[in-house]
Amino acid sequence: MSNRPTGITILAILALLGGLYLLFMGGFSTILGPMVGQEMTAQTDDATAMAVGGAMTVMGIGMLAIGVFQLVAAYGLFTLKSWAWMLMVITQVLSLIMHGFSLTAPDKTPAVVAIVIAAAILYYLFRPNVKQAFGRT
Repeated sequence: MSNRPTGITILAILALLGGLYLLFMGGFSTILGPMVGQEMTAQTDDATAMAVGGAMTVMGIGMLAIGVFQLVAAYGLFTLKSWAWMLMVITQVLSLIMHGFSLTAPDKTPAVVAIVIAAAILYYLFRPNVKQAFGRT
């Protein structure tokens, strides 16, 4: 589409790459979680090993879900679906909230960088030409 803003194309490509990465890492974590838990039983008690393996598996399933979500967002951005604009706004607001809690960590740099990126994406999404590309006024 010739009327798709360049920034949207960039966001769509990043969402596609991020989604594929999360699918890979999520699958990896989901498969390895039980194996890690079983391997840990030789070095620690069963409850701790099961907790670590279970947490790794749950995190993997979460990454798989977010990966699929990002692939759907990438499709919507590439095709300028009106729902994709709202999807991006919601995800960036959630990112701001989530990384806001991360400001309590000793190293605040990753949280600050993530907040700046999410704020910049939100600013861009509310630009008149971007909203118009998604059929929003």
